[in-house]
Amino acid sequence: VVGGMGSAGIAQQVAHLNVKAGRRATVTWPVPVPVAARSDIRVDLLSDGRVIDTITHELVAEERKPAKPDDFVRVEGDQFMLHGKPWYFKGINYRPSYVGGYPHLNLMARECYDPEIIERDLAWMNSIGINALSAVHALGPPDPDAPDAYRDQLDFLDRCERHGIKVFFFLPNARPFAGADPEWVKSYIDRAGIKDRPAIMCWELSWEPIHGPWSNGLDFMLEPWNRWVVERYGSVANAIDDWQYQPELTPDGKLPVPTTEMVTQHGQWDVMVAAFRRAWSDVLSRGYREMVEPLRAYDPQHLISFRFGACGIPSGQAFAHAHSPGVLKHVDFMNPEGYSLMAGWTKVTPADDWRKGGLVTLYFRHFSQEKPVVWMEFGYTVNGIFDAWTQPRVNTDPQQLAEQKAAYQALYAMFIESGARGAAPWWLPGGFRLGENSDFGILDPDGAERPACEVLRKHLPQFDAVRHDLPTAHIDLNLDSHYADAWETYSAEYLRLVKEGKRPDVRTAGTGTTSANCPLTAVGNRPYNGHNPPVYLNAEFNSLEIRSGDGPWRSVNDGDTVEVKAEQPVRCRASVGNLAEATWLAPKGDEPGGVLLAGRLPNGQERTAPIAADTPFLQDARVAEFVLIERAEGETTVSFAMAARSRADFGERRTVRLKATP
Repeated sequence: VVGGMGSAGIAQQVAHLNVKAGRRATVTWPVPVPVAARSDIRVDLLSDGRVIDTITHELVAEERKPAKPDDFVRVEGDQFMLHGKPWYFKGINYRPSYVGGYPHLNLMARECYDPEIIERDLAWMNSIGINALSAVHALGPPDPDAPDAYRDQLDFLDRCERHGIKVFFFLPNARPFAGADPEWVKSYIDRAGIKDRPAIMCWELSWEPIHGPWSNGLDFMLEPWNRWVVERYGSVANAIDDWQYQPELTPDGKLPVPTTEMVTQHGQWDVMVAAFRRAWSDVLSRGYREMVEPLRAYDPQHLISFRFGACGIPSGQAFAHAHSPGVLKHVDFMNPEGYSLMAGWTKVTPADDWRKGGLVTLYFRHFSQEKPVVWMEFGYTVNGIFDAWTQPRVNTDPQQLAEQKAAYQALYAMFIESGARGAAPWWLPGGFRLGENSDFGILDPDGAERPACEVLRKHLPQFDAVRHDLPTAHIDLNLDSHYADAWETYSAEYLRLVKEGKRPDVRTAGTGTTSANCPLTAVGNRPYNGHNPPVYLNAEFNSLEIRSGDGPWRSVNDGDTVEVKAEQPVRCRASVGNLAEATWLAPKGDEPGGVLLAGRLPNGQERTAPIAADTPFLQDARVAEFVLIERAEGETTVSFAMAARSRADFGERRTVRLKATP
């Protein structure tokens, strides 16, 4: 074995090996630092002096300059920003162009990572205007402690950085309610050496998190659902009375999760299903806050989001994480998919059906308060799907390629029309994909461009001119009334308006209102009665802290017991997120609607403190330090909730037991 470096032969080393048939051997050489920043290492395998194989690899020796803050993509209002200028997600879901027929999809696995092909792909993407990659999974090396465990991942990110391409980077163990572990995630980022990499545009937490009543898909919500009902209604009996519907309880006496019939057909259970959807929203919001907050504190440079899945607007049996306004509050931008718009995997979808997808863009723009929307997956398979391989599938039908192009044309026109800030089709490599048995690629296996690429060349520059003009028409949503048929109801209205040349937006009865004048409608379109949750007023604690005497502040959760010093005052402070559309008003005297944090004691006493400033939808209110108890004695229980003065209590409740000790 002869190792050489550089065309001038900077260094050469030789090793002699005896390797039995069917076995392998490893040779390690120290390599001097090359004179140039980039050099080639060539290794020749010789037998009896004859070269029988050769491998060449690039060696890069460079000192990385620390990234500057503006090297990272930011979100400012409804716009991505990079280096002080607007930036648009002109992306694609990426696997290398060699993937067709490959037995697995791990692009950075050691046995298949080929930097020469990666470099060729990145150069082609530069030529067509692509500046972002999606579907890039974090590498899970066989030996995470090996010195070169993350070599190929770092090489890939370096190459993306040199090409000016940003990466939507998927993290394992980050999905709430599926093993989310912030400490593991932070440890992985450190081990992999990727915390300060500006090539990474965003940490992706979840991949298409959608649930439904099929195959016990909602059962994980059983306990949280029952706790939420008691928290928001006061008791199960109060809830059933408000719903005017008695569900059949589980064998251990709990409220069931909805069935397929309940979420797809209207019936006497309508109000209960509306309540479950609100519970879903609140429970998922807490889960994402618990994942996002520590990750953002550890790494404030990278954006955080996830691909939503083919979920559209809340409708029927799909329960998507993205249908929680609280989840939208916690992530930086919105990422719907286009598959729910399709007539079928191998059917031609009418252009009007693609165009209806603009309603999804408007929905997520509204309920995120105009964070950027990127359509993170959509596509058209040109060679069937799910069916077993047959030899004729070597050839792609030109008619299917034309249909793929037509789908791309309709989709990109819809993205631009509805104000999206980017898109990423599924996917780059053409050829038969093993397992799914599909071919969504926009390149042929030999790298030739398919007709869909013409659409990208035409439409990617058009994102730069996307504007969010004032609407000229409105679509009034009532999702509690139409949870079973919301898409059919509102997408038809959207299509009619855009065909008339109008610019619609979406709104609800709570849009533009405040805590003083929003409709006092409870979930399920019931009248508010003091024991049911209001639709347009909702809250989530970011933090609730207790301090005894001059001691330290302690964060408390529902059900905690806190030891406090006897005879000493107990103080409280909080940060609370607004999860519904009505803006919270800071109190002015005794005017109705001013928002307060209320701490209620068993003896009927109440301690209240105002929010510091008016707080719009999805923003956070601060409640300054106030005295909760003047002198701590014995044990007492305090129940905390938000209240709009003289109107309604609302949002998350936390009950804390205070135990006075000497």
